[in-house]
Amino acid sequence: GEKTAMEDQVRLQFDFEAVPEQAPMALVVDWDEKGAISQILIDAFSEEQNPVAKELKAWLTLNAGPGVASTEDAYSKNTWEYNGWTFVFSEGGDGEDSAYGFNISPLTAK
Repeated sequence: GEKTAMEDQVRLQFDFEAVPEQAPMALVVDWDEKGAISQILIDAFSEEQNPVAKELKAWLTLNAGPGVASTEDAYSKNTWEYNGWTFVFSEGGDGEDSAYGFNISPLTAK
């Protein structure tokens, strides 16, 4: 992928086509002031554009169970706490506000 304008000392972002001829998905890694990962985002507008999130969701369901489902605004969410990390999967929305992806953070970041 290519570095984006959002890249700085505490954020690294790559936008890339995970599926040819689909809109890009984003992979974002944020660090805290101590240099530890504070958040990882795997995000796209739709399931078709984000096979990484689709596979991660299937893997978590298989290895960590169904997670905890919730709804927030126009988004359905599912949360897992697994191996020291919190995985929050979101999908829904409409148009440019649509989302299909994960927000991953260390359990200690709560």
